[in-house]
Amino acid sequence: MVTKKRKSPQTSPSSSGEKLVKPGVPENIDSMSPVEIHGLIREFEAYQSDLEQQNEALLNSNTELMDIRDLYTGLLDQASVGYLTTDKNGLIVESNLTLAGMLGVSSGHLVKRPLTEFIAPEDREIYLLDLRKIVQTPEAQSCELRMLDLTGNTFWVKLDNARVEDLESESDHFRTVIRDISEYKQIEQDLKIISRAVESSSSMVIIADLEGVIEYVNPKFTEITGYTREEAIGQTPGILSSGETPDELYADMWKTITSGNEWKGDFHNRRKDGSYYWARNSISGVRDEQGKMTHYISIQENVTRDHELNEQLGFQASHDALTGLINRREFLRRCERMLSNFQQGKHEHALCFMDLDQFELINDSCGHVAGYELLRQLGQVLQNTVRQRDTLARLNGDEFCVLMENCSLDQAHRVATELLQAVNDYQFYWEGKSFRVGISIGLVAITSPISNLTDLLKQADAACHMARKSGRNRIHVYHIGSAELIQRQGDSKCVSRINQALDEQGFCLYAQSIVSLDESRNQSVELLLRMQGENGKLILPGVFLPVANRYDLIEKVDAWVISKVMNLLAENPAILDQYDYVSINLAGNSLNNDHILDLIITQLKDTGIDPGKICLELTEMAVISNLNSAIRFIAILKDVGCRFALDDFGRGLASFGYLKNLPVDYLKINGLFVKDIVDDPLDFVLVKSINEIGQVMGVQTIAEFVESDEIMQLVREIGINFAQGYGIHNPQPFEELLIG
Repeated sequence: MVTKKRKSPQTSPSSSGEKLVKPGVPENIDSMSPVEIHGLIREFEAYQSDLEQQNEALLNSNTELMDIRDLYTGLLDQASVGYLTTDKNGLIVESNLTLAGMLGVSSGHLVKRPLTEFIAPEDREIYLLDLRKIVQTPEAQSCELRMLDLTGNTFWVKLDNARVEDLESESDHFRTVIRDISEYKQIEQDLKIISRAVESSSSMVIIADLEGVIEYVNPKFTEITGYTREEAIGQTPGILSSGETPDELYADMWKTITSGNEWKGDFHNRRKDGSYYWARNSISGVRDEQGKMTHYISIQENVTRDHELNEQLGFQASHDALTGLINRREFLRRCERMLSNFQQGKHEHALCFMDLDQFELINDSCGHVAGYELLRQLGQVLQNTVRQRDTLARLNGDEFCVLMENCSLDQAHRVATELLQAVNDYQFYWEGKSFRVGISIGLVAITSPISNLTDLLKQADAACHMARKSGRNRIHVYHIGSAELIQRQGDSKCVSRINQALDEQGFCLYAQSIVSLDESRNQSVELLLRMQGENGKLILPGVFLPVANRYDLIEKVDAWVISKVMNLLAENPAILDQYDYVSINLAGNSLNNDHILDLIITQLKDTGIDPGKICLELTEMAVISNLNSAIRFIAILKDVGCRFALDDFGRGLASFGYLKNLPVDYLKINGLFVKDIVDDPLDFVLVKSINEIGQVMGVQTIAEFVESDEIMQLVREIGINFAQGYGIHNPQPFEELLIG
């Protein structure tokens, strides 16, 4: 837009608007008569009077103009925007106080200074380009750029420029209105950042109106769900519903978010292609400046992997790794729950204890790999036979148990008969050979409250024992007072003696040396457990440890051994200088017990014993039966500094597939192979092969059952690192070594 400024007139009008004409002086004034001269004087007086009136009118007009000018200037100074005019050279002619305040200077400081001086150097071309457009077109122009204040700080402004055509000076001026848009620019920048963040977020973002209709989804939503943005907008999140989320959960969500609170929870959702995923949601309301709710925003994380991992961990914690059946811990938990809810007269349950017959034959003839496969297949046979509501578990080795809830003894006997028949009909094939196994079953009816689960298991085990004793492959029902079962109560006496030994220090430790065959290391020592019997007679672990394991006492025994050994070593630190390490045996169940793990770590810390002086021995069967727990257990204590030995290694060569995942330090070659290597070429080859594989894998080997000089010479020639056996050292009380 061009504004025209009018030129000023060369003569001033009179008050009446007429043009004043100055009287002239005649050339013949000397010859004029007095009357003529007097008339001339009157003309001059009239002209003078008119001139005075004109001057007075002009004076009044100028005062009014000045008042208007002052008012105009005041209004400009009070404006919220900056205002200035520049001449054709870009020099500031005038400006208001608002602009001066923006720049941090006085108004007088701006006059006759180029406006470009106050524009950021990198944006000056924007302003000059705007001016060139104004010159070429009558339209006003706008631009956004950064200006500089007196301190050199920049701030964003919007310039509205217009050209003023000055007809009086025949030169154009420029009027500029300046608005500070720094706040808007910051908001704009923040919105861009937020927009980019949301668009590139690794979380799904959904924005919906108050009716739940989707108005926005980000790319991650499309990636996870398979719905495009166009397909999702206008729909509700119900398009993701899998139908598995309870209505109560949705009701809780809506109640929470409509009340203005944040709701958090997991949904099992369905993608466009029909597949499922887990989403962890955080849903809250979006409010406007007045605090009114306008939208809902949902931020979702894909936690499918977390749920799968939790399910996997939960399954592993409650199931046997080999067969996939319920494990001993979970089975006992369910039995405890059943007993706690038992109401006499209303409930009737049964417990079925099963032990495979001839399982050892397959283990010995075909190896542990075959034995494990047999257990896995039989687990499925048994699972397919029991009722759907029954709980089938693998307890230990080849022992299985079934809890039949809400089942009479007659019904339980029919199920037990079907189990017996299913096992008898089953044939196991291995390396071209066919095998059959039997099963001995003990059955107990639960018709009255039992306060102790151990008693119930003892009854079932006693009944199973009687089935084996009666010829195997049969069912025996437990009856109170049975003479046969009374004979079985020997286990009960052993359990009582074990508890007494735990309470009264009735256990003792023996030690057997482990020697280095290349004499490059100090000898080590393995600690062996004994229980004191009547008249001071020692009971060997082969008698009481199976009972302790069967009746859930084995972990208490392990805890006693750990505490006893650590305290003795702390009281006799010199023994650790004498031996490379001290070896302690642990049962398989201890691998699943965090209390044992914590006890070892705490004892090492409290006693200050070097963890590298402690070697923990685990049997091959224990490790493979509890593989995941064993890997975790070993890894944690290896980080602490302890050593590990895999005991009884090599029966059936079952562990070679797992060995590379087990960070053990020593392999103790099964003594059943070692003791006959002088006379049995096959045993010699097996021992030699195990040693070679161990050496390749960086694991040192220990030969057990070295009972003669001939065996000692052969294991040394094979290249085995260490030897242990009665031919080297008979076990002796550990206290004797401490005293020595």
